[in-house]
Amino acid sequence: TTGIPTTTTTTTAVPIFPITYNYTNNCDEPLCVRSSGTITINGTVVYTWYTYTVPPVSGIITAEIGDTIEIEGIAYVTGVGCEGLEGTLTYYIDGLSVAAATEDPLIYSFLYNGEGIITIEKGCIAP
Repeated sequence: TTGIPTTTTTTTAVPIFPITYNYTNNCDEPLCVRSSGTITINGTVVYTWYTYTVPPVSGIITAEIGDTIEIEGIAYVTGVGCEGLEGTLTYYIDGLSVAAATEDPLIYSFLYNGEGIITIEKGCIAP
C-alpha cells in the first residue's frame, strides 16, 4: 500500500483583551465619550464593537502569520453637558501604542507576525 501524505495547518490566536478605557484631564462623565469600530483580517470583519460606554464582550480572533489585520474605529462626544470635550481613541499592540486619534476615524493596518494582544483604549480631553 502507498501512504497518502497529510498536511497540518496551525493558526495562532490573537486575544482581543483587554479592551480598556482611560479618562483623563477631569473628564469624569463616562457617558460623554463613546466609540465603535471593527477588526478585519484579510478584508473580512472578524470583530465588531458598537457604540458603548462599558467594555464590549472580549473574544479571540484567529490569524496566521502574514495575515493583514486592520483596526478601524472612532471615538466621539455625545450628550448634553459634554460640550467642549474631545473623544480620543488609541490602539495598542502588546502594550505599545501604535495609533491614536482625536474625534477622527482611526485606522491601523499591520501584517500579523505574532503580536498577541490588541487593546483599544477610549478616553477624552477636557477643555
